[in-house]
Amino acid sequence: FGKKSLLTPGYYRKGARAISVMGTFDSAYSERFRQILDPPLLLYCIGDSSVLGYHSASVVGSRKCSIVGKEVASRLGRGLDELGCTVISGLALGIDSAARRVALAAKAGPTVAVLGGGFDHLCPTQNKNLAESIVTSNGMLISEYPPGLQPQRHHFPERNRIICGLSEVTVLVEASEKSGS
Repeated sequence: FGKKSLLTPGYYRKGARAISVMGTFDSAYSERFRQILDPPLLLYCIGDSSVLGYHSASVVGSRKCSIVGKEVASRLGRGLDELGCTVISGLALGIDSAARRVALAAKAGPTVAVLGGGFDHLCPTQNKNLAESIVTSNGMLISEYPPGLQPQRHHFPERNRIICGLSEVTVLVEASEKSGS
């Protein structure tokens, strides 16, 4: 992933950005988490945990979305950001990335990405710069998987419950009938 990347495990040891661990016993652990089925006992986090206290909305959908789907996600991301909402989604291509890029460009409200593996194994790898922008823009990356753990197919439905647990509302922009969204 390159030298001095925020997502390189050795970089954290140098004190630039620390990985924190949040558990059910922590005050920052969202009350909404406790209300989902099988809440995570531990979450690994990079970034500003205060964003979990803001109003929030998740914008989710297909990785292989239409041009219209991307435009809708972008408009939603912009509108939610203007309202001061934290925009939450995975770090996937398509709808997730479209909503997040607009929110980051506006630089008003924070954004949170929930990952399907450890921080050092981003999926997709093309979104490494986007992940770094989230952290440097006072947003947050969250995973229930420790650093070093590669994403697995079954991690993504598990990740989706965390996205819902962080959000006051979830907007499904576009998805196929058998989508995990």
